[in-house]
Amino acid sequence: MSTKLGDNRDAALKVGFEAIDWPYPITFEQYLEAFKDWVVRAIERDGVPIGTAFTHDGELHIAILPQWRRRWVTRNILCELFDMPKVIARPIEREDIMYSYLVSLGFKDIGDKTLILEKPSCLPQ
Repeated sequence: MSTKLGDNRDAALKVGFEAIDWPYPITFEQYLEAFKDWVVRAIERDGVPIGTAFTHDGELHIAILPQWRRRWVTRNILCELFDMPKVIARPIEREDIMYSYLVSLGFKDIGDKTLILEKPSCLPQ
């Protein structure tokens, strides 16, 4: 299976809206307004959108459809997503599998559920 970033913003926005675990009710129109200035790319597995990467001013958010969680991530996708001088991550829960995975890649916990990776060299081998 091949996982890559796609360029279809409309498909990315649709799957992103479905994938986010919203803590409060939001309409699709409100969601579009909130992300209008963001770069929005689909995360695709074999050409099918399974999630969305949202980036803006060095900030990255990832939303993955529930059925793909815990099995979507690949080193190549992370290298492409983390192509910036500093990566800050805030997994939803400390117990989240993504939290442990990011720590294993060299992210440091700086408190308040925030992880940081300075100058990623496309992740340790």
